[in-house]
Amino acid sequence: TGKAFRALIWRRCGISSRPPSAPLRVRIIDRPRGGGGSKNPCRLPGPHVGGRSLSNATIAALRSHLPAALRSAGAAKAPLEVVRLPERPDSLCDQVRRYAEADVLISPHGAHLVHIPQLSPS
Repeated sequence: TGKAFRALIWRRCGISSRPPSAPLRVRIIDRPRGGGGSKNPCRLPGPHVGGRSLSNATIAALRSHLPAALRSAGAAKAPLEVVRLPERPDSLCDQVRRYAEADVLISPHGAHLVHIPQLSPS
């Protein structure tokens, strides 16, 4: 099952669960500023460079819409953290940790969603 898979990887990588009382963490997983990854254009609305990382204007727009989206989902306020992927692939544990530390994940690219089962279960 997904829970057993997550538990196995978290144990192997030394990742522990965050307490339920921990503040909500919302992350955008984005490409490195230098590009990298797929060259397919990003389909998020807003002024950003297609196939590259999100522009500051797009991130600002996401930040401005986040409070209303969280309220409509019945969630508390949370800051938006932008996490840029490294230029070169990193270890599986580093990749999993990036997701395990998030409660809500925003990604403009489907390939970033491969580790969704590793999101924090809280």
